[in-house]
Amino acid sequence: MAIIKIYGGPGTGKTRYLHTTVEDLIDHGIKLEHIGFCSYTNSAVNELCERLSVRRKSKQVPWFTTLHGICLSLGVIHDEEFAQKVKNTYRKRGFVEGWKFEFCKQYDIEYEFAEVGASDLLGNRAFTLYTACVGTLFPKYEDIERCIDFLVNNFEQYGWIIQEWHKFKQHYEIIDFEDMLIEGYLLDRCPPIDVFIADEAQDFNRLEFEIVKRIIDIVDKAYLAGDDDQAINTWKGAKAEYFLNLQADEEIVLPKTYRLPPELWKFSQQILKLIERRKEKEIEAVSDRSGSVRFVGIRTIDEITYLASKLSDTYYDKTVFLLFRTNRMVKEAERTLIKLRKPFRRLKGVSLWEKDLILAWNAIAKLRKGEFPSEKEFKFIIEQVQLPESTKKEIKAYFEKTGNIPLFIFELFRKADIEYLVDTSRFDKRQLEILRYADEPIKPESINLWIDTIHAAKGREADIVILCDGITSTIEHTAFNGHRDDELRVWYVGCTRAREKLFVAQLSEFRPFLTEFVSFIDIKGGD
Repeated sequence: MAIIKIYGGPGTGKTRYLHTTVEDLIDHGIKLEHIGFCSYTNSAVNELCERLSVRRKSKQVPWFTTLHGICLSLGVIHDEEFAQKVKNTYRKRGFVEGWKFEFCKQYDIEYEFAEVGASDLLGNRAFTLYTACVGTLFPKYEDIERCIDFLVNNFEQYGWIIQEWHKFKQHYEIIDFEDMLIEGYLLDRCPPIDVFIADEAQDFNRLEFEIVKRIIDIVDKAYLAGDDDQAINTWKGAKAEYFLNLQADEEIVLPKTYRLPPELWKFSQQILKLIERRKEKEIEAVSDRSGSVRFVGIRTIDEITYLASKLSDTYYDKTVFLLFRTNRMVKEAERTLIKLRKPFRRLKGVSLWEKDLILAWNAIAKLRKGEFPSEKEFKFIIEQVQLPESTKKEIKAYFEKTGNIPLFIFELFRKADIEYLVDTSRFDKRQLEILRYADEPIKPESINLWIDTIHAAKGREADIVILCDGITSTIEHTAFNGHRDDELRVWYVGCTRAREKLFVAQLSEFRPFLTEFVSFIDIKGGD
């Protein structure tokens, strides 16, 4: 058994390297179905499958999935009771998240769908703490009740929520993501593979790492790829030390970043030098373009959001990220963009400007201007407008026969209130307010402004990044009391999303973190 550790910094082509590794294994006679690949997100697994031109969840790649997916499959194969609970869980739209939403609704607990552990709502905080507790303590106790008791005794506000959640799960005979890992840990079974590849290995918590080590022990060769400098999922109990301390037969450092020009790489090194426990790496910056780092002063969230809107207009052919430390800050920025009627997207999930809103906006805007909407836009808006069904049928028939739109429709959309033009049950109040001002059509592909948390931006990149420096009191307590390295890694990830320009603003409403430690002097480059 051989273990190879691969250190892949920001933009160093780690996914490309893993793709090449799999192809080399195949060339040496290893069948694809005997290779296991796991990553932290489904999107990363999908990307590798696309590069290999194979369909995920096919017989060709039965063990290309997340670690939760590996444990889920093992449980379904070897445990009938667990398999039935999996079926029960799939009954709810949204799988585990759907059940959590239903549970919190029944108990009147604030909760939102969130793909990263950064929501400030009570339900999200409780489930996040539960994930960290199980990930850290279950290998020690091997008893879920003791993990829950620990929560109740030390975090009473959240412990009772998790107690009730377990009763809820038992009543409906369902599972959650922690149950999947526990099942994989207790089964003492491994997938029938010869080679195992784990991506984002720095993001394993203790329970996940124990499962990974068990798999490593039975395969002929294991590749663990990651970057301790980007270990930012401490919210679930992950620690960079698990990856750093693993003894390997070979260590490979990918030598060049294809994302960061010298100016941005130089700035990011200021952060890395402050991290006490890390693997030193010699990485070369990309040399075919210049970059720049600018401190834009102390701003409110409204002011920096307005600046991001202006930058996305100025650099209309570039991608622009507006990144915050928490979801609460993101939501405040969303409210400002809604007031500005500025289209934007979210890095995780969907924004208000996606799906039906774009169709409605473009149909209304074009009809108000006396222009023809697309066939899809027109059919969508005619379904919405508050006209008799018989009239709608006549309009559709006339349109399909002649390709034209009755003239009275143009006049109607110029004069009628928005509540008359659309089905208000399909849009929330914020979307309806946006539609009142539909004036110029929007090309969906032209929306270049993305806003979200730094955590949501992990694994992504943009031409321009606006990083909002501010932390909440909860984060401040941990960041300045023994966990500074963890917080430095978060801001390192935020800074290294930019390909060309990085703007840093200190938020006036919050305590800064990044600007307390790094200098913005002598960071030169592009305009």
